[in-house]
Amino acid sequence: MAREIAEQPAALQMTLDVLRELRAELRALVRGTERVVFFARGSSDSAATYGRYLVEITAGLPSAMGAPSVATLYRSHQDLVGTLVVLCSQSGRTEEISEVAEWARRCGARTLAVTNEAGSPLTRAVDLALVTAAGRERAVPATKSHTTCLLALAEVGAALSPTGDHLVRELAQVPDEAARLLAIGMDPAAHAAAVIAGARALAVTGRGFTYATALELALKVEETSLLPCLGLSQADFQHGPQAVLDLATPLVVVSAAAGPTVTGLHSVAESAVRRGSPLVVVGGTPAMQEIADWTLPGAALSEAAAPIVGIIPGQLFAEALARDLGRDPDAPPGLDKVTHTA
Repeated sequence: MAREIAEQPAALQMTLDVLRELRAELRALVRGTERVVFFARGSSDSAATYGRYLVEITAGLPSAMGAPSVATLYRSHQDLVGTLVVLCSQSGRTEEISEVAEWARRCGARTLAVTNEAGSPLTRAVDLALVTAAGRERAVPATKSHTTCLLALAEVGAALSPTGDHLVRELAQVPDEAARLLAIGMDPAAHAAAVIAGARALAVTGRGFTYATALELALKVEETSLLPCLGLSQADFQHGPQAVLDLATPLVVVSAAAGPTVTGLHSVAESAVRRGSPLVVVGGTPAMQEIADWTLPGAALSEAAAPIVGIIPGQLFAEALARDLGRDPDAPPGLDKVTHTA
């Protein structure tokens, strides 16, 4: 897992080079799209949440997370004319997601896959596949396949947006920003993990674009450390779940450096401090970092692009925490690289 985390700058650059060649084809496919629906599971579901926010905020199109069981178990027919269905599966071999792709096409949708495996069943079931160039991933937790998926979804958002050229230009900075975050080293993640290793549970929250990062960080902690970890939007977290915060239940706040979500995230961070909950801030403002017990670096990109690499400090944190707890982060018990959903 640590080695694959370190490979992300190169994987992102190779993916950027591959996707650049597909921009014209992608724009042709999405022309006239009226709405977007994302289907995914696991780490890909966290990535799809980022895609949903990006499409709704930057492209101004209605977007939603689809429930695969509507297609695969209930076999509900829907009118999907004018709909772009985006299917995310890092392996491209989850039968459920390929079945959804075939269902969506029967319902009249245009279908787009984001996967890390060329020639996989999913690539053959869609109108266009964006195949990332992360290379083979040996560790069970997705790291480089996740960030390259986020990059591909940013390309989709840019293709759908009338002002997408600005985002496309910023994507060129993503590999270097990944390298910068990695160059900071393991110390911040290791220091935070060393204390949190004694926790009975963990809560992670974000909002807007950072909500997707919070979901992915919570998933990484659970699958590598087997530590119960609640990942929620800051707004939902304040509607009751924040009651779990105490000395044995730390809070991780994932925040942009600026933007409309900062005020609410600062408020929930202050609430954690009042409750005596250890506080970790990922990114955030100087004021937020000042009240935190530990801080992890944020990405120096716009709020819309930052989540592509904003999870990297969280990946390092999850890997360090697993080792502190005596777990093997590469091979969590009971998990496989490809999950076959019943």
